[in-house]
Amino acid sequence: MELEKLTIKCREVIENAQSTASQQNHQAIGPVHLFNAMIEDKDGIVVSIFNKIGSDYYKIAQEIKSLLAKLVQITGQNIGQDNVYLSKDSQKVLEKAFKEASNMKDQYVSVEHLFLALASLKGDVKDILEKNNISLNQILTVLKDIRGNQTINDPNPEEKYQ
Repeated sequence: MELEKLTIKCREVIENAQSTASQQNHQAIGPVHLFNAMIEDKDGIVVSIFNKIGSDYYKIAQEIKSLLAKLVQITGQNIGQDNVYLSKDSQKVLEKAFKEASNMKDQYVSVEHLFLALASLKGDVKDILEKNNISLNQILTVLKDIRGNQTINDPNPEEKYQ
């Protein structure tokens, strides 16, 4: 994986997920951490997608917070951000996000690619989306509406979206 091919916003999502994992004494950054970081950006593309679909963003955010609270915590030592690693499931999400970017003819992996990967891979995030009647097809439809025919050719594409 070429991490320099991540957009600025995508890197921020990973950094925020790492920070949350560290603060909550979680040893690994899981897909739930990534999704939480995405929905904490209230001006981000994921929240925009939820709004266009008509989903209850706050309900989804609460479900994610509840999942985070149930994760195993490592106690007795200070985890620190340097000791938090990307879980195997999160590595799969990143690999899938790179494939999504390639399929969309994008040169950089952005937050929407991560979101599409989370929505398509089995796991807690996909379960929450399905429970809230959010399908991969709906996400793709709204994403096409937001992006238009634009491709991601630079590390800061989000400024160009509607």
